[in-house]
Amino acid sequence: MNMFDLLKYNNVNLDLLTETFYTNFYGKYFSKWPEYCCVSEDTVSNVQGYLLGKVEGNKGSTLIKDWHGHVSAVTVAPQFRRQGLARALMAYLEEVSTKWHDAYFVDLFVRPSNNVAVGFYR
Repeated sequence: MNMFDLLKYNNVNLDLLTETFYTNFYGKYFSKWPEYCCVSEDTVSNVQGYLLGKVEGNKGSTLIKDWHGHVSAVTVAPQFRRQGLARALMAYLEEVSTKWHDAYFVDLFVRPSNNVAVGFYR
């Protein structure tokens, strides 16, 4: 995922359940944690969904279990839902967290009113 993808992701971000951010927020993630930023496109370059994540915690502390991956945003366009794309994006983030950063766990925040997402993450 890169800054140019922001020009073609409106089909995803216009959904009411999708959290949107300022352009500089995305830019910070692309520059600091590029391995955690990915986009899924169909065969004609329509954005199907995307994931933003990061690694955080205090790796130098004696509590190594504090070092973890964090999901900042994962979303799929309405027309591409129920096909396993969110599951694939989350699997990618878990792999980056464990294999690239030796993270102990992955966390995220979700609106309690988003029952579909709460059920998915359980």
